[in-house]
Amino acid sequence: MQIRSTLTQRTCKPRRQPTPKEQPQETPGWLAPLHDLTVGARMLGAGQLYRMARTKLAKKIAKNPPLQNESEAQIKDPVVFVPGWTTTREAFDPLADKLLKDGRNGGVLVFVSNGEFYTDRDCTSLFQSNQLQSADAKVFEVVFSDVRLPPDKSSKELKTNFKAIRELTGADKIDVNAFSMGGLATRVYLDQGGNDIDQVLFLGTPHRGTKFAGLASRAFERDIQWALSFAGLIPADREALKWLSPENEGNDRLRALNERWPEQKSQVNEAHFACGTGILTAAPGLWPLTDGDGLVAFDAAAPPGEVPAALPKQVHGLANNSSAAYREMSNFFGWQEQTDQQPKNSR
Repeated sequence: MQIRSTLTQRTCKPRRQPTPKEQPQETPGWLAPLHDLTVGARMLGAGQLYRMARTKLAKKIAKNPPLQNESEAQIKDPVVFVPGWTTTREAFDPLADKLLKDGRNGGVLVFVSNGEFYTDRDCTSLFQSNQLQSADAKVFEVVFSDVRLPPDKSSKELKTNFKAIRELTGADKIDVNAFSMGGLATRVYLDQGGNDIDQVLFLGTPHRGTKFAGLASRAFERDIQWALSFAGLIPADREALKWLSPENEGNDRLRALNERWPEQKSQVNEAHFACGTGILTAAPGLWPLTDGDGLVAFDAAAPPGEVPAALPKQVHGLANNSSAAYREMSNFFGWQEQTDQQPKNSR
């Protein structure tokens, strides 16, 4: 019996289409200190708003882990988790534990970096080839060489890693759960002709950018060190933040990538989008807040012509481990519900 999603898709008003020359306006010298204070305060406010929502939900999850009451699932094609910008180590762990419970789907989470397979996320211990083949591995997590890599660089690593997974498993295609900026890396991979993917789910991916990244990029431009320091941002974050900045605030990279979405979509059999809702989220424009997952606005979570599925009351960094997201994945990827009487592995 296939697990069915209970979620519905929401409609949202399309964002105003940006023009190629649209850029932030220069601030007169005498207003610069006030402008810097405003940028820094809005950036820190957006960050604090997100942290508060995440902390509140994390405490709730600790008391009642959301996936414990969900049915186990048998995976059809290998599934690959693609992390985003500075994705925390625990972002995929509860989901992986659920999929691998009692030895299902190979029973082990395989970390892949630079085309090689590791037993640990730090990539210090290589799997032996016979170990992986005997395990019938089905669940993989990409480990980028740097958690701050921008999509144009991390996409090259995806190409190497996707190919290695296909060769190891013998699968014609793989399924991909692309989280946050990992979704942009996946789209750049597709944009460059990548064709290893069967189905791709973009979860919390800022296809139209995020206001926090726009403010942070502006803070780098203005060298607002007190704000950058307080937010824990370093120069290595700058290129990724440029990619993540709002499309309608002069982000030509996202604009060009979105213009080519039809070509990217043709490289996969099916694409799907999902994003948390019900959390106050920083937004471009005069009105500072909108609906979203605390970091990505709901109406920024899909490219032109697409509408994301709504994941109610889900915060960005915890979305992978929510019941709503698990059901969405199960339905989209065609995972089969498992009972204790059914076999744990199948080829």
